[in-house]
Amino acid sequence: MISCLIMAASIVKSGGSTKLRLFYNCATQSHSKTGVVKKCEHVQSFCTHRTNHQCAHDKSGDNVPTSKLPKKDTARYYGQPAPHTHPHLLQNKEVTPGIGRLEYSHRRQRFIEEVIRRSQRKHDAVTRHIVLIPSAVRQYMTNDIPYVFRQNTDFWYMCGFLEPDSVLLIEATRSKNITTLFVPPRNASRELWDGARAGTDGALALTGVDQALSFDELEKYLKAYLKGSRNFGIWYDYVAPVNPTLHSNVIRKFIMEERQAFVEQCRPIVQRQRLVKSPAEAELMRRTCQIAAEAMTETMKFSYPQLIQDGQLVLMDGGCELFGYNSDLTRTWPISGSFSEPQLSLYEAVLEVQKSCLNLCTPGVSLDSLYKEMCLMTGEKLKQLGILARDLSGNDLLKAMYPYCPHHLSHYLGMDIHDCSDIPRSIPLEPGMVITIEPGIYVPEKDQNAPEEFRGIGIRIEDDVLITDNVAEVMTSGCPKHPDQIERLQQTRQ
Repeated sequence: MISCLIMAASIVKSGGSTKLRLFYNCATQSHSKTGVVKKCEHVQSFCTHRTNHQCAHDKSGDNVPTSKLPKKDTARYYGQPAPHTHPHLLQNKEVTPGIGRLEYSHRRQRFIEEVIRRSQRKHDAVTRHIVLIPSAVRQYMTNDIPYVFRQNTDFWYMCGFLEPDSVLLIEATRSKNITTLFVPPRNASRELWDGARAGTDGALALTGVDQALSFDELEKYLKAYLKGSRNFGIWYDYVAPVNPTLHSNVIRKFIMEERQAFVEQCRPIVQRQRLVKSPAEAELMRRTCQIAAEAMTETMKFSYPQLIQDGQLVLMDGGCELFGYNSDLTRTWPISGSFSEPQLSLYEAVLEVQKSCLNLCTPGVSLDSLYKEMCLMTGEKLKQLGILARDLSGNDLLKAMYPYCPHHLSHYLGMDIHDCSDIPRSIPLEPGMVITIEPGIYVPEKDQNAPEEFRGIGIRIEDDVLITDNVAEVMTSGCPKHPDQIERLQQTRQ
């Protein structure tokens, strides 16, 4: 079964506006033969059903024959759901629900093709490369009490494996590449407390890599690689290692042998790939956005004055993570069920700005250019409301507007909430990118320049948008945002 867990919630009260921020996480649970409930730490999901959607790659073969899959033995769980243990979540050959082994293989192939292209531009004589992408490590809050594990996003994107203390290693030339996954070895004692591990056989069957070895063998493997290799390229994120212990004890020593021609970062290439979603990823994004929209709608419907006083607004920024893909949604509504005139005036101003920005979400524009348009439109709205002087224009208007909306209009969205943070917001949008559109107006309570009726009111409206060749798809449209819709919704509460 699927159980939803609220991980964190906070209420921030400021004048006439109250911000309620919720973060959700879910754990997939399954029953063993003995009826004991076991929690899979590595899967966060709000999913309550599987759709009939099937990507084209689900019908194709890959390099791991079905005959090599473990037998359907409910006593043999992996460290994550697998088709034979969780058939209600994954179809045959899927690593992540909706994403199959072949898609992960294609991601690695595109990565290597870009590695070779970049190498040819800078180091044309280098024909061999080794790629090292470590998983995240388990973090502990105290002694043996761990935080909820969250996989390193780039590692997750490249292979779909969800256990800590693992490494994806790719050896590549201009004609072929070999992928090896180093994983935690099976250990009955640790698995009793930490949960099941896939082991080398399970990792190979699940992910479809060329070979799987024990994590303990990585150092020996790298030493053997050095014996037969010189003048090769290393691709590894050494600036901020995701596994500092592995970096210090193994990978740094490998680099310090200085047999390589260069060391380059993986992160820029992986993030650029992650930016444009595949059809399977877009479908997961639709589902996580639908879930967030439904949850936000229910929250709006069943909210009452309690801690939040009658006459105040609730500003809620939330979302969910579904099999590694995130939604990000903001709505603002009156706790009493109806907007006051000043609240409605500010709300409609923000809503009009958002609608205009949504219409501008087309291929070729950038997030920065959208932001500039938002600033100009918001400035004009503030002038009309009497919050800013009517004679302001140009840069003076932008400078005066900024304190009332001190954040950007948009960010990339995907496997991270603020996705692909190394990618500049100045690049042109492409079909397949997912972004947020979230204008806002926040009038400080002590702002003596603003009319008194607006002081202390804050409004933000945020939706998630898939860029297409034509009209942008607003994936969170299932959550009401027109003031009439919001007021009607709250009238239905018991």
